[in-house]
Amino acid sequence: MFLDGSLVFDPTGTAVTTTNQVSTNVLDIVNNRDIGPGMHRMHLMTLVTAAFTSGTATATMNIQLQGAPDNGSGSPGVYNLIGESGNVSLGQLVAGSKAAQFPFPTIADAVLGSITQLGTWSGGPTTTVTLGSGTGTLDGQFIIGAGINPGTTIASGATTTTLTISSNTLTAAGTNVLLTFTEAEPAYRFLRINYVVSNTMTGGTLFSFLVLDPDEAYYYRPGIAITN
Repeated sequence: MFLDGSLVFDPTGTAVTTTNQVSTNVLDIVNNRDIGPGMHRMHLMTLVTAAFTSGTATATMNIQLQGAPDNGSGSPGVYNLIGESGNVSLGQLVAGSKAAQFPFPTIADAVLGSITQLGTWSGGPTTTVTLGSGTGTLDGQFIIGAGINPGTTIASGATTTTLTISSNTLTAAGTNVLLTFTEAEPAYRFLRINYVVSNTMTGGTLFSFLVLDPDEAYYYRPGIAITN
């Protein structure tokens, strides 16, 4: 099994002490080019480096791989779920065990559902549209609504309230027009892990990374301790 230091989310082990906690590292795909289409059998793997305890015996942890586009200034925009382990029981979170392993999905397959926002523009036809909220929008999403040309997409400005769209509006002005932003291929640049626990846990640490060649020896099920 080969590990690349640029593809490690938790190089020193992350202690998960809150219900939602993100990995130590955020991976920048633009600068770390070892992943993407063509990487054979790449997996996300999480190992337990110190055992977890909880006052609730039924406590579980869900290990989520999340991606975010560039917000236009070289920093992550809104993170969205790419893949997840599902609920891992407390009994599986013992030192030396594998908490999760699942295939790293093709980024192009990780599409988002539709969202709606109210849009306003004036002085048109124009390519500038103001939203009540830019949350959940992504550059490249198609826009459907009264006064919007068919096939129009978000050219830039996603996640903000001021969008530049790919073609002029059909009308000079629009006020609180219901706009639907449909699925797009998300241009994820940043990757992180989000650890979601059902109840407070203490004591444990995790080591998460992308493995480039998960040998068959590593295909034991999560929760089984590593012995070699």
